[in-house]
Amino acid sequence: GESNPAYVTQRINQFIREYHLRLLELSTEEFESSVQSLISLKQEKLVSIDDEFGWHWAHINSDKYRFDKLESDIEHLKQLSKDDLLAFWDKYINKDTAKHYTRLDLQMWSAKIWQPTPEEFE
Repeated sequence: GESNPAYVTQRINQFIREYHLRLLELSTEEFESSVQSLISLKQEKLVSIDDEFGWHWAHINSDKYRFDKLESDIEHLKQLSKDDLLAFWDKYINKDTAKHYTRLDLQMWSAKIWQPTPEEFE
C-alpha cells in the first residue's frame, strides 16, 4: 500500500533505536548461538548443480572472483564477539556516537496522499 514517506522514515528510526536496545539486552550465549546458526547456514552444501553454478556465476558476473569468500566469512564469524558488533554499531550506525555518521533518505511522495510543508518536517 501507499505510505507517507515521512512515516516510513520515522519507522526506520524507531527500528534502529529498538534494535540497538535489543543488541544491548542480548546475552553472550544468545549472541554466540546466533553466530553459530549463521555459520551453520553458510556451511550448508549446495543442493543441486544448478545452485552451485548460480553461486559461481554470481562471483564471475560481479568481477570479484572471490571463490574463497564463504570460508573467509565463516572464519571472521568465528572470531566475532558481541563487543565487536556493538563497537561496529557505535562507529557506523549510531548517529550519536558515529564520528562520520551519514544518512541519505530519499522520499517519493504519491500524488494520492497528503504532503506536508517543509515547516512541518522540522
